[in-house]
Amino acid sequence: MVGNFPNCVPLQKQMQNVIDEFKATLVIPDQPCDAIMKGAVIYGLDPSSVSSRRARKTYGVKTLARFDDEVHPIERLVTKDDTRYCSDVFEVFVKKNEIIPSGHIVERRILKVEKEQTQITIEILVSDEDVPPLYTDHSSVKVIGNHTVNIPMNGTGRITTGMLFGDTEKVYMSLARKWKLIWSFELSDDVVHIGFNELSAATA
Repeated sequence: MVGNFPNCVPLQKQMQNVIDEFKATLVIPDQPCDAIMKGAVIYGLDPSSVSSRRARKTYGVKTLARFDDEVHPIERLVTKDDTRYCSDVFEVFVKKNEIIPSGHIVERRILKVEKEQTQITIEILVSDEDVPPLYTDHSSVKVIGNHTVNIPMNGTGRITTGMLFGDTEKVYMSLARKWKLIWSFELSDDVVHIGFNELSAATA
């Protein structure tokens, strides 16, 4: 507990009573008012001093999944090139409150589902729920960005998507290494900033 709140003894007692139910301990530093400022100064001088962060929300993308009769509701069944899929699946990259090391990358692979498919559109999603929703039409799910990747007719349509968690921001990336392309999306307070670069041959 930092800032001016620890100076209020009744508030301290009330908070301790609440967290006692979770068998937790209320920690108050010697100089609670200075703790926030010192933390900001230390981080400003050396960002690597913060080794991990806690995700404020659940982040993911919208995908199709192979249909499982024992798991998926029949109303979500769709068929693509004679293959059965479950539609509108929330593919989670990171869960709310998950501890994430700085510089950690979470990757997922997305494939085209039709032979004649020439584009793959990826929607970036976020949810405030403590338990991640299974499907993208849940009331808590919000689309915060999307992009479309063009793929050749004779290509495999295999795209590696990833989310990189930096020191101060989350960066979502979608890679198409076969064609030496990289799309990058910087997520800061759920605002998506889109960039585009060409990969070098060495990384393709």
